Amino acid sequence: MIFAGSPDGMSRFWQAPDVRPLKEAEEAPGEHQLQRPSADRIVAGLPGARGVVIGDPRGQVHFLPLGAGQAGAEASDEDLTYIGHAAKITQLEVAADGSLVASLAADDSIRVWDAGTGKPRAWTARLEGNPVSDLTFSPDSGLLAVLRGGILTLLETGDGSVAAEFELGELHISQAFAADDRLLIGSEAGNLRQVSRDADGAWSLQQLWQGARPIRLLAHSPRGDNLVMVDDTGRASLFVLDEGHIGEQVLEFPSAVQEVAFGITSSRALFRTARWVHRVSISVNGLHWVDSVFAPQPLPGGHIVFGMGNEARRAYLPVARNGVVELVELGFPGSSQVSLLGNRSDLLDEWRARLGYSVAESPDD
Repeated sequence: MIFAGSPDGMSRFWQAPDVRPLKEAEEAPGEHQLQRPSADRIVAGLPGARGVVIGDPRGQVHFLPLGAGQAGAEASDEDLTYIGHAAKITQLEVAADGSLVASLAADDSIRVWDAGTGKPRAWTARLEGNPVSDLTFSPDSGLLAVLRGGILTLLETGDGSVAAEFELGELHISQAFAADDRLLIGSEAGNLRQVSRDADGAWSLQQLWQGARPIRLLAHSPRGDNLVMVDDTGRASLFVLDEGHIGEQVLEFPSAVQEVAFGITSSRALFRTARWVHRVSISVNGLHWVDSVFAPQPLPGGHIVFGMGNEARRAYLPVARNGVVELVELGFPGSSQVSLLGNRSDLLDEWRARLGYSVAESPDD
């Protein structure tokens, strides 16, 4: 353990890894290979598919750029690193712009890291009460929403202070920001609620909608005002927030939906189940299935990330391949090219529906 103090009064603790003698290390190759696939390491991809973040059992968080390779991974793992937590990492949450990463440990401690430098911010949050079930950044990365069963806490990412806290009165396990000052939460009783901040800076809680099934997953489109809701049976629906109603067209998946990911457009979303990723079109009347691909099993904590620039339509998952962590592209037709997603017939039908034209019922029409 190393303690360092700087002239400006900032104190840091550093931890040296437990490096075994050379002979013993040679008998156990790969002991310090950061990229070794393992169920006790939590992995998250960075937006733009520019790298990965790995949380290890020692409570440390490691940032690896794309193409770091085996040597880079081993050097990162054996170098002196900031002590992140006193217990193993159990969850990583990446901000939408990739600037920050939140880490949760087994002791329910929470830290926020600057992705550019790999350094933690100078605070650690430990919230009393129920175990933490979910972490979510606001779009501007200024807030971190923390769900703990029937308690919601909003933390300021700058200094870790509590911006607001609510006793919800029932179990909530899903949440999604619709704006920097507007958070949507779903309960096991089927309640969709909204936590929002008014012009005076005061936060309030209000009921938006009541469903018949538990709300297990929420995802808000990056543009527009559409909310995807998934219940405990795998039934997915579109809630149009500005109109307050459910779209007529719903989708029922054969297994639990584990993730809903929006890319650069609000008209397409990816739904990930146990072994498939489904591409879904979103229109004013609901959700429409487009196609599916068989997907590799992501590493623990792994979520879909998209490319950047001309590759923004490519989607990737962090998986184990050839003994290391890699971001593997999902093989949708045309996903490697910048183009409209879907075949010509599907796109024509979709846009006819959006524009109010009748859709042909048969090829002859």
